Amino acid sequence: LKPEPAHHNSNKMGKKQSKMSEQCEVVLVGCGCPLRGMGWYHGVQLLDNRSPSCKLSYVVEPWFMGAGATGPGGEEFAEFQKETEKTHGVGFHKSLADLPAIPEGTKRLALISGRTADNPRLLSEAIEVCNNYNMIGMET
Repeated sequence: LKPEPAHHNSNKMGKKQSKMSEQCEVVLVGCGCPLRGMGWYHGVQLLDNRSPSCKLSYVVEPWFMGAGATGPGGEEFAEFQKETEKTHGVGFHKSLADLPAIPEGTKRLALISGRTADNPRLLSEAIEVCNNYNMIGMET
């Protein structure tokens, strides 16, 4: 599942790509449903290397990896998860507490992009769990 390509000056048009060791790991918190959630769209942008200094490394999705797995959008999310794990090696987790430790010298960013009602809880969890992260950002 991919959105229509944006008309922009991407790094595919000649920009030099960052080396893997220089890229910041991004943890997308609150992916949402493919083709509907803004978190999902940000994830696709990262997978398309539209921000060459960042690499989508992990997705934390409490709803679709929990109670929402069998509800509306659950099947689409599971398909996206399977394809993204296979194609890009992205790790999927139900909570921030499930993420592996940050390797020494690695930069990591938690990008919170959940539902408005969930974001305060997700931010609190990120502050509690992500004390070694370089940055926590919230999509608004």
